[in-house]
Amino acid sequence: MQAEFLRRLHLLDPNASAWLHGGEDGRVRPYTISTLRLGDGPPDGPATVEAGDVGWFRITAYQEAAAQLVLELTEHCRDWVIYGRGYHLEMRVERWALSPGAHPWAGTATLDDLTMAAGASALAPPIQLEFAGPTLFQVDEGVPGAWNGFLPVPLPHLVFGSLRDRLAAWRPDLGPVPGRAVLETLLRLGRYRLATQIVQLPSGPSVAFDGVCEYHVVPGTGAELNLWLHMFSVCALYTGVGSRTAAGLGMVRRVAVELFS
Repeated sequence: MQAEFLRRLHLLDPNASAWLHGGEDGRVRPYTISTLRLGDGPPDGPATVEAGDVGWFRITAYQEAAAQLVLELTEHCRDWVIYGRGYHLEMRVERWALSPGAHPWAGTATLDDLTMAAGASALAPPIQLEFAGPTLFQVDEGVPGAWNGFLPVPLPHLVFGSLRDRLAAWRPDLGPVPGRAVLETLLRLGRYRLATQIVQLPSGPSVAFDGVCEYHVVPGTGAELNLWLHMFSVCALYTGVGSRTAAGLGMVRRVAVELFS
């Protein structure tokens, strides 16, 4: 999916697509792209696709220039091709959805919109996140439970540290963002319902997770830091979380409904 996305962007603007892919400086990329989805739930291993099947995928961007590129793509692109090992899949894009009314995973928002949403959600803890696709976090060698250098567990400091790094890298207009060391003291893991699966990475197979999880802000957290935590959570829909979000992993969103009733 990522290769086709970059190929389509290259046809529109070769220089812009090279900048968007970038990554030489080690920063996360300012876009995400999912795998092809054939249903509403998280994928359970490789999908079997037949002629006439209806599916969907999503592309997000959370930096202004990147967002403009993606919007331009939606105006021109009506065909999509996925290349795999020994096969290729040709698809017709019937429509691009830009609002939740058109698709539950679609949306557009300004920073003002997200700030307002964060302020409103801060009044209704806990923070509940739905990890709707394989998710994992790259960690240092020797971390207990890691698999090939990746940890498939939604620990608060990994989840919110990842969300924090994406906004800090690509949205300097937000102002100084709290550091990871501060965030590690502000959240506690609540209830969760998770499943694991094997994913194939360039470095070899690894374990990833999907499911739902809640996080509790530590009592006594200041209003400004509390708002930042909720800001990270409402931005998750656009930024993704964890490793390889530009290659189909880490699809996540905050949900308001009770997940554990």
